[in-house]
Amino acid sequence: MKNYKRAHRRWKKHVKFIKRLKTWIKPGMTRYFGRDEFGYPIEKQREDIIQEALKGTCYRFLRTTGNPCNCSSCTYLKYQRPTKSKIDKQIWDDIQDDMAS
Repeated sequence: MKNYKRAHRRWKKHVKFIKRLKTWIKPGMTRYFGRDEFGYPIEKQREDIIQEALKGTCYRFLRTTGNPCNCSSCTYLKYQRPTKSKIDKQIWDDIQDDMAS
């Protein structure tokens, strides 16, 4: 009996890449902001762009990561909390105020 684990991992990697392409390239998008050899924008349909990405000519960064960068347009708003030293200082001040009262 053959071990199909490696083939299954490759297939799952391919499926994940296709899902990332479909979420990254929106359904209504008709313009691909790549450049041809003369430097002019290329206008293509979504399916053509996905086929090019599967060949490896564009969107190669989506093969290994779902979130390509850390900029504010690519990530969600992050939860920001105060540092532990500020929390400890606030607790200490509250304790001192309670003891003084």
